[in-house]
Amino acid sequence: MEQIIPLGKNSNIKVIYSSLRHAPDNLPAPKYHTQPLVTLLHVARITNGKGQIDTIKACEILFNNNIPFKLTFLGEVDPNYKDEFYNSFSNLSYSSSIIVPGYTTNVSDYYKSANIFIFPSKGEGLSNSFIEALSYGLVCISYNNTSFPELAQAGFDFFMAENGNIDDLKSCLLKAIDYININKIPILHNIKLAQRLFSDRKEMNELLAILE
Repeated sequence: MEQIIPLGKNSNIKVIYSSLRHAPDNLPAPKYHTQPLVTLLHVARITNGKGQIDTIKACEILFNNNIPFKLTFLGEVDPNYKDEFYNSFSNLSYSSSIIVPGYTTNVSDYYKSANIFIFPSKGEGLSNSFIEALSYGLVCISYNNTSFPELAQAGFDFFMAENGNIDDLKSCLLKAIDYININKIPILHNIKLAQRLFSDRKEMNELLAILE
């Protein structure tokens, strides 16, 4: 930002995180993954650059390893991307495991029922859906690009694959499944950190402090 916006010698830059839109009502109880079916979720407008097709390609590793899964894509479908998106999995052996409900305002129920949030976007300013997934304690996966390392530096625990590397994304997906089979989920550390960093009160106080 300092390279884009000219600043005076007495100017300061401060990042204020916006509050969460779909925060959980209360802290979910820790649990072990006991079902054979792994539920994966991706929430974003279905368009080029948001990582839906890379997600579909990564799930090949689950099919090849006989790991039953359900992959849900939430979001409005870009009309100019519709054919490319649906054609990317229509002939796959695991196409029946991919569900596209489209846009919904009832995102919370999908967060609550998912195990893994996979979001290999080509780049994000700061993804609301990724932060929301962290706040629900989901095991999250992204590419190592743009704002995702910032979330890791803030203290969140999640998996980052090498940017654009499908093989590494597959590896992270297998690691995420190992994690949910061994560790307690939701991830309480991520939930509590999200509540602290992305609360309504914190956002309001930091905005008011600028006016003082």
